[in-house]
Amino acid sequence: MKYAFSLLLIAPLFLFGSDKSSTPLNNNLAKIQIVIQDSSLLNQASVEVKLYADGINTHYNKNVKVFKELILKGTARLSFPISKAVNYGRVYITYKKGEKFINIIDFNRNLFLFQAGDDVKITIDKNGANFSGMGKEKYECAFLLSKNSVIKHQHHKNSQSLKTKRLYQAYFDSSKKSQDSLLLVRQGILQKYRGDISQDVCNLMLADIWADYNYGVITGIFANTSILAKDRKQDHLNAVAVTYRDYLLTINNSFLADSILAKSFKYGDELIWRINSERKFFVNSKVSSSSFRYHYDEILKHDKGLIRDKMMLINFYKNKASEDELLAVLGEMTKSMADPFYRRTLEEQVVNITGFAYNFKLPDRNGNIYRMNDFKEKLVVIDFWFTGCLGCVGMARSLKPIVKEFKSNPSIVFISVSIDGDKYKKMWLESLDSQIYSSEEEINLLAQGINDDIIKHYNITSYPTLLVISKSGKVITLSPPDPRKDALKFKEFLKSKL
Repeated sequence: MKYAFSLLLIAPLFLFGSDKSSTPLNNNLAKIQIVIQDSSLLNQASVEVKLYADGINTHYNKNVKVFKELILKGTARLSFPISKAVNYGRVYITYKKGEKFINIIDFNRNLFLFQAGDDVKITIDKNGANFSGMGKEKYECAFLLSKNSVIKHQHHKNSQSLKTKRLYQAYFDSSKKSQDSLLLVRQGILQKYRGDISQDVCNLMLADIWADYNYGVITGIFANTSILAKDRKQDHLNAVAVTYRDYLLTINNSFLADSILAKSFKYGDELIWRINSERKFFVNSKVSSSSFRYHYDEILKHDKGLIRDKMMLINFYKNKASEDELLAVLGEMTKSMADPFYRRTLEEQVVNITGFAYNFKLPDRNGNIYRMNDFKEKLVVIDFWFTGCLGCVGMARSLKPIVKEFKSNPSIVFISVSIDGDKYKKMWLESLDSQIYSSEEEINLLAQGINDDIIKHYNITSYPTLLVISKSGKVITLSPPDPRKDALKFKEFLKSKL
C-alpha cells in the first residue's frame, strides 16, 4: 500500500507574507521585558536570552551569545544587539523550587525569531505566557506553533493498539494522520498571523513546521525498531522498510527555496536526524563506517548547494571525527562547500579542534583555579559530563581502572569537567562524593553549563565527551577510542601519545 503524503496542504503557504518590511531598523537592538505576576515564581528568578547570532541556525551550534538579568520585584528588561535581518534565539525564564531550577517557558516553546526594533513584554500568569508590544505577533505565533502535546497524546492513545495487533499499515496511517492534523493546525495559526509578520519570518516558520512534520512522520515509521527494542518482529521491520521507501518517493521540499531551508533552524537538523535514523535501521553500525563518515558520505550522495554546505557543518558539529577521519576528508569537504560563509565557519571550527588547546580557567570543589597551561608537557585526558547522564556513569566506570593504571605516570593527567554549573553546585559536590561520575584520582573541575567558554570553543553537543590533548598542548582528538567499548584499544591509544 502506497504511503501517500498530502503535500498540497502546505505548498500554498509559500505565498505567505505581507508588505511588512524585514529590513532591520537603524536601531539594531531587540528588547524584551518580563513580568511575573505570581509571587511563588520569583525565588531567584531570572531571564536569559540565548542568541544564535552568527547565522548558523542549528541546535548543534553551541556558540551562542547569552544575555541575562535577574527578575527583581517581578520584572526585568533585556536589550541585545541583532546582527542579522532575522536572528533565532531562545528565552529561558527560570526560578528556584527546592533544590531545582524550573524553566517557566517549556523548552519546546522558547524558540523565537528576533528582529531589530522588537520591544516585547512577556507576562507570565496562571494561564501561561502573554505577549504585548512591538513585534508581539511574531512571538505569539512562534509560541502557538509549538503547542502540539494534545495531538501527540491522542495519537499515542489511539494507535498503540494497532501496533499491538500487528496492523502496521494502519498504525503508520494513524501516525501520519496525527501529523497531518498538526500541520493543518499550524497552517491555520500561520495564516492568522501572516498579515503582521514579515515574509522572511513567515517563510522561516513555514520551513520549521515542515521540518517538524517530517520529523514526526519519520518518528512514527521508525518507532520501536532499534536493535535494542525488545519486540522486534520481522513483519514489522519489513513494513517499516516499505513505508519509508514510499515516504522518500513522495516527499517534496521544492515549494521553498534552498536559501530559506538553509536558514531554517530545524530543517537541517531534521535531515541529519533522518540520516541517523536510516543508519540505525538499515546499517549494522558495528561493521559500518563511523557516524561522522557515514553521514558525510550520505550528504555528498544526496544533497547539493546550500543545504549540503549546512549539513556538512552540522555533521561536523554533531558527530565528532577522529583525527584520521578528519585528515581523510578535510580537503574534499571544504572544497565541496560552495558557500563561503559555511566553509569559513567550518574551517574556524577545525582550527579549534586541531590547533592548540583552549586555555580554560575552571575551579575545583575548593575554589582552586586550574588552567590548561598548568599541564604543560603532559598528555591531558578530559572527560566532560553532567549529573544525571547515564552514559557518563558508564564512561566513569570504564575510566576508573585506566586512571589507576596510569596514576604513577607523571606524563599524563586525567581531568573531569562537569557542566552542572554554579546553579547546581551542591548536586555536583554530591556527585563527586558518590564517585559515580568520576574518581578522586582525577582533577575534578566545574564548568558553567553549556554556555561555558570551553564548551562553546569545542562545540561539545553530547555527553560524555572525551578530549585528548598532546604533551605539546595541541588537540589530538575529541573522538578517541571509546573505553566503554574497548578499554585496551583506548589504553594503547594513550600510550602511543605519551
